[in-house]
Amino acid sequence: MSLAKRDLILDDLAEPRTIVLNMGTITPGNLTLLDALDIADASGVSPDEMVDALKGPPNRRQAMLMYAMAWVVGRRVEPGLTFAEVMGCHLRIVGSAASDDQIAAEMQRATQVASVAMLAGVTPDEAERMTVAEVAAVTSITKARRRKR
Repeated sequence: MSLAKRDLILDDLAEPRTIVLNMGTITPGNLTLLDALDIADASGVSPDEMVDALKGPPNRRQAMLMYAMAWVVGRRVEPGLTFAEVMGCHLRIVGSAASDDQIAAEMQRATQVASVAMLAGVTPDEAERMTVAEVAAVTSITKARRRKR
């Protein structure tokens, strides 16, 4: 007796959701520390290795990193989004990763904001809202105090 297999019809399968990740939006200036830690935990790629992993040849590690980035950015729009859900989606990558010059410019800007925040004893968010005159005044006062010591 022959055991013939039935026809396998796959027409009724639902298409997975597509997530579009713009790589140009993933920069140190757009990720919080917690975002970076969540990406590292989900992907298995440490924050220090992320740039090298993205620049390297396409492999499983790089794919996991991109899915983790899509998850972190996606949950800003859908807070309940899980990494497992994102892993079941089609991931479409658009744009290119930020250049070294772009990253360096963001890092320099962050250093300037953090420096003013520390000098003024305010949060970085508050420092960003300070006027140029206020920054000059804080810097001047701090320098005068240092000279008196």
